[in-house]
Amino acid sequence: MKLEIPSSYPDEMTNDEIQQVISDCAKRTTNVTKPNVNVTLGASYYISMIQLGQSELNKRIQSGLLELIKEQNKKNKKTTFINWTLTGLTIVLALLTIYIGHQSLGFAESDQKSDEIWQSK
Repeated sequence: MKLEIPSSYPDEMTNDEIQQVISDCAKRTTNVTKPNVNVTLGASYYISMIQLGQSELNKRIQSGLLELIKEQNKKNKKTTFINWTLTGLTIVLALLTIYIGHQSLGFAESDQKSDEIWQSK
């Protein structure tokens, strides 16, 4: 009994379909390698199909990981931009606070001098 490998194998198949073919090939390889079994296709054919399927699954996993890394890089760039913006705003607010504090001290000193002049008169 020959195992039919679909012509769409492995590129046009889903991960589950590929894994099913790999499983079927692994079972067939086990049966082919048993002694006294008459088969038309040798175990090497099924082993090749297993390797082809595993290679396709690995390629898909790597492709998914690359997409995930790209998305993470985009998020990191956004986060970095936000952090720099907040840092800049914090510096501006600190300088504004120093300026307002300095002006307040100036008004307090002027008020104190005015009060001393008024008291002395």
